Amino acid sequence: MVEYQIASTPFGEILIAERTDKSSCSASRKIIFLEFIEGGALQPILESLKKVSGEEDAVDISNKNLYPDTYFFSFDELLNGMKIGWDRLAVEGTPFQMKVWRTLFEVPFGEVLSYSQLAQLAGYPAAVRAVATVVASNPVSLIIPCHRIVRKEAIVPDRGLKRSAGVFAGDLLFAGDGAVGSGELLHHYGNYRWGWQTKSRLIEWERYRKILFSYMQQEYKKFSQDLIPTNGNTMLGVRLPQLRKIATDIAKKNWREFLYVYENLDVKYLYFEEIMLQGMVVNAAKIELEQRLEHVKRFVPKIDNWAVCDTFCCGTKWVAKHKETVWTFLQPFLSSGKEFQIRFAVIMFLANFLDKEYIGKVLNALDGIKQVTGKGGGSAPVQGKDHAATPDNYYIEMAVAWCLATAAAKCREEFYIYIGKTKLNKGVLKKMAQKMRDSYRISNEDKDLITEIVNHKNNCK
Repeated sequence: MVEYQIASTPFGEILIAERTDKSSCSASRKIIFLEFIEGGALQPILESLKKVSGEEDAVDISNKNLYPDTYFFSFDELLNGMKIGWDRLAVEGTPFQMKVWRTLFEVPFGEVLSYSQLAQLAGYPAAVRAVATVVASNPVSLIIPCHRIVRKEAIVPDRGLKRSAGVFAGDLLFAGDGAVGSGELLHHYGNYRWGWQTKSRLIEWERYRKILFSYMQQEYKKFSQDLIPTNGNTMLGVRLPQLRKIATDIAKKNWREFLYVYENLDVKYLYFEEIMLQGMVVNAAKIELEQRLEHVKRFVPKIDNWAVCDTFCCGTKWVAKHKETVWTFLQPFLSSGKEFQIRFAVIMFLANFLDKEYIGKVLNALDGIKQVTGKGGGSAPVQGKDHAATPDNYYIEMAVAWCLATAAAKCREEFYIYIGKTKLNKGVLKKMAQKMRDSYRISNEDKDLITEIVNHKNNCK
């Protein structure tokens, strides 16, 4: 009996099928087929399944929770570089095909081979074309990773980010040296049944995941999870200095490819560090302003915690030469009604616009945020909890309070004129006063003064 499910992956829907032998006391299930569904066209895939399985009718169990796991196996494991055991597969072929597929199965996560290298490893160095044909006929894509086989000219030793030594060494030849524009990749990896774009994204994504995995630290992961409430994105435990080094390397060599992959991935598939890294690359890449702002616009909706937001905003040194354009660019985020998009705009003000030229605009803009001018005063989130458990608008209020406390240090006169007439709610004023009392840049006299002003304003409300 053949059963199949349709499942979502970061690169599109797939159909995965198993043959189930229920004749024995304990049913045996083996994966026999896995393919991407192009453009939602299911029928051609079912025809391919029929040829592989030799059975006319396969049973769709996509909406039936017959097994304890969501699918026939854990996609989290597959997409994190863990192998599905060969004994979970039931692929059939000639001895030549089976040898090639078994060799292909062993190509490590995040690595690539040329067709000639694969042929040599399989023991058929003179049969490169025949080996390529077998790779193309692989019935269990992703698990038997045919996407990791690329054209010979796409592998250049010692180019780009360093990789492990041995037969799998050698970096991919990137088109990111100025030859292509944003969102484009040269067709240099070779063909793929579901398009060279899908192949490129798979290779690049695995490549960067492998790099991040190599810097994971469990103790730092625990520390970060307790400190940063996220909205479902798992943490790896990679320290910020290491992320910055990786981002700098990407920005120098192949930022176009990196952003081409990550901007097209749903945030639900990404680790916290992958989102952080995307923002760092957008900041670090040498890129024209108009193009950079387009990348920022694609990045901001992925922000769902204060750490990603503030790290990105505090790294936007490029704003200094383009303040007028960026100021206009930020305004729609203030009125978006979305907590972290509003926080993004406020922290951008803090990082780039607290000067004599823009301080008046900043203060007026803060008073125009409706989320901080009504009733407010949410308490701090519980450490280690998801963002969903935090009070409404807490992260907006904290951003405005931080921005104002910094304004008090940088533009004292304008700040005190503003604070006497502001419409900010009690919660923001209390948080602002606390920020100022904690600051080394605020004099003791001003700390006492702001405490008196805030107490008076709050008692009068």
